[in-house]
Amino acid sequence: MLGGMRRNVLVCTGLLLGCSSGGGGGPETLATVQQRIPVATFQEAVASDPALAKAVDLAKTSAGVTTVARAGRLEDAAGVTLLYGAMTGPGGEAVVVRHCDGKDCISVVQRLTADGGDVTWRTDTGPVPVRTVRMPLQLRIIDEADPDATAVLGTRTSALMQAQTADDTTPRRLRVLSAFNQYMTFTGPNFNDTLASMKKGGFPDSTGRYGVKAGDFDSALSTLGPRDAVMLLAHGDQSKSKGRVVGMSVNADWWGAEHYSESRIAAQLAKNTSGGPGIIFLAGCKTADMLDTLDSGSRVVLGFEGKIEPGLGSKIMKQVFDELGKGKTLKEALEEVNGVLVPRGLGLRANKSANLDIKLVNVGAAGSCDKGLAGSYSGTLVVTKGTARVMAGLTQRLDCGMFVTKLGDDAGGTCKGCFVDATYVARKLAGCASTTTASLTQFDQGASISMELNLVTSSQLSVTIIGDDSDKASFTRSGTLSRCP
Repeated sequence: MLGGMRRNVLVCTGLLLGCSSGGGGGPETLATVQQRIPVATFQEAVASDPALAKAVDLAKTSAGVTTVARAGRLEDAAGVTLLYGAMTGPGGEAVVVRHCDGKDCISVVQRLTADGGDVTWRTDTGPVPVRTVRMPLQLRIIDEADPDATAVLGTRTSALMQAQTADDTTPRRLRVLSAFNQYMTFTGPNFNDTLASMKKGGFPDSTGRYGVKAGDFDSALSTLGPRDAVMLLAHGDQSKSKGRVVGMSVNADWWGAEHYSESRIAAQLAKNTSGGPGIIFLAGCKTADMLDTLDSGSRVVLGFEGKIEPGLGSKIMKQVFDELGKGKTLKEALEEVNGVLVPRGLGLRANKSANLDIKLVNVGAAGSCDKGLAGSYSGTLVVTKGTARVMAGLTQRLDCGMFVTKLGDDAGGTCKGCFVDATYVARKLAGCASTTTASLTQFDQGASISMELNLVTSSQLSVTIIGDDSDKASFTRSGTLSRCP
């Protein structure tokens, strides 16, 4: 953060997924509050509520926790309220929850199950069923300086709302990750039905997980391969000052949310030597805003335009993979779902470098890289499109050793998935090559630089680089380099 400035952000989402839009699906009873509260506010509630105090004592004795680290509350339009305090200590972690449906209140100790995929509720008399809360509208207004502590939900009428390389025998993997838990309810196709549809659509290894944290999404982005897919169902975080979505959310304390930036998505993909998942579905409101940042010719990235009600979002997500599973092209699948979305002022869009004619069976298929792309090159690059800070006509000399490309994923340079590593001055770029052309993208704190390489002859390499100057204005630098001896 520069100069102590505080940047405000809007956050919009959905679980199977979406936010409200002027015709984006029928209105339903939603949560109206989902926010962090001061620990002192939770402690005041404990002091005034004997049942909640008893639950805190039970957490201390049964779970070995001692301190309330965070607290929050949820409310929905049907009259449900939920107050929670996340506690830590030598015994691990536990969450004390008070759930009230009108005057019907219960205070419990919440613990994760052994596999971490569910929770249990317990009072001093024994286990009790976990109660539900409605899904929120999934628009948060946050301050980027402290996005989670400052987050509050917007409303439907808020003015702000307007503003790994695998061979072909390896089963395709799909990971559906939800930042929300299974006790936040919505209308539309349920989680299991969606997964079953994905398996039929060509992903025999399809698994889903509720309440995913940052590490879960990190792992999917940095370990899945070009034939795999990942879907994140979460809030889309829109910066008020920038007017665009700048990230999504992951789960915090089971009932809360935590910001996950687009630069973190890009960083995890950059760690993945295979180039990352071949399909990334960012299932949140207005996530199409991130497509340019995450664009690469090596993957399909899908994002929603507009704010979509949860039920409609879940229907669209399932339908996309149904259509692809029938053998339709990406273009045909998008046309099918947009036939439903566009009349509502909404849409589902793919990144600009995605091959719209690709079919599911060809996603992540090995390319045919020209070995001539490998090697060291030298020459001069010229700014052909300038900015006030990077003037047109500016030249840059690259000597042998400054620009080096290498084929393949391994030290021997064997082309497994036809990926290219290129060292341009101090930057290392990675992407998928096709025949004599490679498209490469590097991200740095949300800014991006993209590169197009084209082997003109066996000894000449055409290079076009598009980047941003310090004012985030776009410039283009290009030239033809010669192979070094």
